[in-house]
Amino acid sequence: MKKYIRMFLALVLILCTCLHIYAEYPASTKHGCYKPEDGELIEGTLFGTPSYSGGSGDSYDKAWDGDRYTFFDPNAGATDSSYTGVETDEPWVVTEVRILPREGWLDRFEGAMIQGSNDGEEWYTVWESKLKAKDWKYGCYTGVRIDCPEEGYTMFRYVNLYTHGDVAEIELYGHPVSDAEAEELARKAAEESEQLQALLVEREEIAKHVMTSPSSSDPMTIIVALLVISGCLVVAMAVISAVQKNQKKKKPGSGKK
Repeated sequence: MKKYIRMFLALVLILCTCLHIYAEYPASTKHGCYKPEDGELIEGTLFGTPSYSGGSGDSYDKAWDGDRYTFFDPNAGATDSSYTGVETDEPWVVTEVRILPREGWLDRFEGAMIQGSNDGEEWYTVWESKLKAKDWKYGCYTGVRIDCPEEGYTMFRYVNLYTHGDVAEIELYGHPVSDAEAEELARKAAEESEQLQALLVEREEIAKHVMTSPSSSDPMTIIVALLVISGCLVVAMAVISAVQKNQKKKKPGSGKK
């Protein structure tokens, strides 16, 4: 009987080992989450502080390995000197945060934060959880950026200033600052183009009214109307050309791991 029990335990151990080996990052879409609609995965060089055990079983990199059964267990809680993070080659703007709490320690999700920095000294809160986790599953949070005086950051960390900061998995999504700026310029140019086109239509209506009014036989009135129409056309064409140039200049960026 003991022989069969040992064989069963050995099989369980082998199965668990295989699950850990074949875990892929990111894994949220494999566990009930939708594919991110805005932004791409932020990847880079991992960094962090020592774990509670001081070994590799609960080290900072375990929060970025795609394995929901591994976790980062910091050496101390409720302090900014215990964290796990990722550093990129260029500034990123975060659009979505995905967090999986540590199994069995859902209360330690309260106070969890994602913070951004460009120098490793000054950190700004991008996202924060003020509640305990309701259950053991990925949480997907969009519309982030609580306290971000800068456009983007090259360093992001998970830290908990309220309780012990255990965490199983972290996924960050966003856009490089270069992409975000180009999109914003294109959006503003498109809005200005629409406004000018609306103004052009309005001026054309006015010109038609002038041309068909009793005083339209006055040569000066006709000249003024034609100048108004031609001026609006020139301005509209200039704005449309600027929009096209901004779209051509836009170049996508990517993170490295």
